Amino acid sequence: MVLLDTASVGGGPPTGEEDTVNSNAIAAEIRRGIAAGQYRYGTRLPSVRDLADRYEVSQQTAAAAYAVLAALGLVRTERGSGTTVTAGRAADAHLGSFSPPDLTSGAPWKPAEGGEATEETTLVRQLAAPKAMEAWGIAEGSQIVERTRIRSVDGTPAQHKMTVLPYSVASRVPEGHEGAPPMLAPVGAAPLKPPHGVRMADWLGWDVDRTEATITAEP
Repeated sequence: MVLLDTASVGGGPPTGEEDTVNSNAIAAEIRRGIAAGQYRYGTRLPSVRDLADRYEVSQQTAAAAYAVLAALGLVRTERGSGTTVTAGRAADAHLGSFSPPDLTSGAPWKPAEGGEATEETTLVRQLAAPKAMEAWGIAEGSQIVERTRIRSVDGTPAQHKMTVLPYSVASRVPEGHEGAPPMLAPVGAAPLKPPHGVRMADWLGWDVDRTEATITAEP
């Protein structure tokens, strides 16, 4: 998971790469307001025009900020109704644990207090890797696949997961599997799970040595 949080905003209406930076910064500030209770569930946020005026940016930048928040499940934008906060009460979730090498002892993620757990894929796309991904060992311009998933408890988003893989890895198909590669399954497709006791990485033949994860208390 990669969290972008740029501290500085303002100035004249930016363009190009500067627009991207400012939209992330605006989204981060609104996220902090939601986390602090400043913007509660159901609160109607400023219009795109008003948000652009407040931060002195273009309306495209303001709309991009709301798009970032919508992808995280924090707001919903509807024509004629504007943008409202959809993040509700805090939800506890048991993230699961296991003691290798016996992976059958692993427990999948589940709500801690008996809530209903659901998850959905919200984005699957193939694109050329930007220069920033060189820090991850991915060459600029190489083909990658980006997937995002949202896990919810009782309809409230609890986890947001973004996975970035080289296309050569994402396109692998497990032995005996029929259909599209699991990591290329489109939005709306039922999630595929490996056999019991088998890691997803092993099932897909990724030969993973180490996995890094970031857990944040932000919504």
